[in-house]
Amino acid sequence: MFQYAAGRALATKYNVPLKVDLRWMRGYRHRDFLLDKFPISIETPLWNERLKFTWFPFRRRPFFPYTKLIRKFHHLLYMEPGFPYNPGFWNLGPYRFLFGYFQSEKYFKEYESLLRNDFNYQYDPSLYDKEVLEAIQKPSSIAIQFRRGDYITDAATNRSIGVCSMEYYERAFDFLQSRMKDSRLLVFSDDIEWCRKHVKFDGSIFVQRKGGSPLDDMFLSIQCKNIILANSTFSWWCAWLNPNPKKIVIAPQKWFKSEELNKNAYDLIPDDWIRI
Repeated sequence: MFQYAAGRALATKYNVPLKVDLRWMRGYRHRDFLLDKFPISIETPLWNERLKFTWFPFRRRPFFPYTKLIRKFHHLLYMEPGFPYNPGFWNLGPYRFLFGYFQSEKYFKEYESLLRNDFNYQYDPSLYDKEVLEAIQKPSSIAIQFRRGDYITDAATNRSIGVCSMEYYERAFDFLQSRMKDSRLLVFSDDIEWCRKHVKFDGSIFVQRKGGSPLDDMFLSIQCKNIILANSTFSWWCAWLNPNPKKIVIAPQKWFKSEELNKNAYDLIPDDWIRI
């Protein structure tokens, strides 16, 4: 979603079509491609366009040992130079192949209304218990999200990103409870059974989806009035797309387990979110 949002913003600025190279999703084992579930047109580049814009038309990824050379000599291929926001992005021009994460709202904040329209999805209420649907309507409903999955099972991901501590969640929940009465806590996770065993906040409602896709969970959680984020882009977009003008968003002070990655993550969290 970050990559699409950045590309959509730049394409809109220069009034050119956005094309998405879906080769990156071949064999990706952690999640399915879901952008096509939104009311947007996913146009893919032709073979000759891949040949023109990249140095790796037959591969899903570039040869990473040569990325510095690619950045220097291939003027049509833009490889994100680092994790922080790069204001030079807006001067790239209309014909570029974008390669990177682009994880900052600064890449697309100017086009927020357009993206909210693009990322429009109606969750299926029949997938959820009545208790869940009633709880999200409460004025003090809180979505609390626990990301596990490959953050636990993949050794490299666990070393670099890791999972948020229970201490973080306790402090975040205490912060919100001190500012509102009768809060209703809805627990979202890709491992809800683990949450049932380890999340002990009073009155927690564990959200169990009956079919559907992760987008249903995303857009159900967006309906909650406040949110406690996990350190995941899924959580980030749940908070950013939440339309409540009075929402309180809590994000972890340390987004990554790696201190080196944290040093460069200063553009990731919007200024009006609270970091704990």
